[in-house]
Amino acid sequence: MTTLRRIPFRISADFICKKHCSRDLVCPFPNCTNGIEEDEFLTTLPFGKEITYKRISWVDHVGSTSYSWNNHSPRWFSIPNILWREAERLSIVPSHANSHSTVYQYTTASGLLGIISSSELWLTDYAYLNDASELRHGLSLARSSFEKAARFRQDAAAVLNALGSPDITRHRVCIASFSLNGDSLSQWRGYGNIAIGFSTKYPGFGYSNTSVMRPVIYDLETQICLLDLMAHLTASAWPHDRYEFSSKAEALYGDGSDRILDIAAFFKDGHFEDEREVRLVHSENAEVMSSLGQPLSPRRFRTVGQTIVPYVTTKDIARDYPEKLPISEVVVGPCSVAEILAAGIREALDENGYTEVPVRRSETPFRG
Repeated sequence: MTTLRRIPFRISADFICKKHCSRDLVCPFPNCTNGIEEDEFLTTLPFGKEITYKRISWVDHVGSTSYSWNNHSPRWFSIPNILWREAERLSIVPSHANSHSTVYQYTTASGLLGIISSSELWLTDYAYLNDASELRHGLSLARSSFEKAARFRQDAAAVLNALGSPDITRHRVCIASFSLNGDSLSQWRGYGNIAIGFSTKYPGFGYSNTSVMRPVIYDLETQICLLDLMAHLTASAWPHDRYEFSSKAEALYGDGSDRILDIAAFFKDGHFEDEREVRLVHSENAEVMSSLGQPLSPRRFRTVGQTIVPYVTTKDIARDYPEKLPISEVVVGPCSVAEILAAGIREALDENGYTEVPVRRSETPFRG
């Protein structure tokens, strides 16, 4: 019996291979100097489980072949990660290697205290946000992409027939919003006079889960190109999953709008581009999770004005998580009590173990 090579597990936002935009443990592309000759390897996850990964191939929207590592689960689950990697490799979206090292969440003093005392963030159910219409827009664009792909690929036609009717109520999408701008007057006015800066060195702030964090896509042409790529990747995965997983594959692809929603959650109308938004997105489908024997994340509730809004926390959706959030700085916005607010923030950070986090005042002048 052949002994598989063991590769140490790691979590990092840095590329293991810049040429192929790979952040895997080793690059999956054959004959790459950042990869391995073997088609399989073994690793141990942080919570002790051993996983075997096997090299698999994909065909994209321009007919070229790409590769990934698969842990013997349906390829359907890998589609979002492969899509974003290929989108970077093909320069459809900017590479994470060229993105900003810090993102900011605007909040109130009360919000800051809640975040640093619990070391967790809240992700709001997308169906209860004003942007929910963007998801329906993305679903409409996606069906057009699958229809285009079906004219050239028989597998795409099969997937199109298998796709269920888009229904965001079956699929739970939760998001936390950030901005690349740490000193925005419109954000100060809209969300609160404190901006918490978070380091993006580790994917999803170091939480080990299936959440994805990326800049929002405002350009319609880029949105369509991403969905065209997704249609072909899904068509590439379909025959393998149908052969290897039979009825399970039928159920997964019958709820195929799930994968589309995972991508459409990053779409927004171009009129909001000045927000420079970054989103942390977590999604799960109750029927799919149940069929796989996986529990759903606990559903929590909070009041917003006169409404009740569901949400999850980063600790709810993680198998393991860092002791502290990667807070890199706190910015105090323009207000009449900026000096005393900054002093209070300093003490609160120190008390909660964030002694190395600097506090600075906004450069935007206060006009009372």
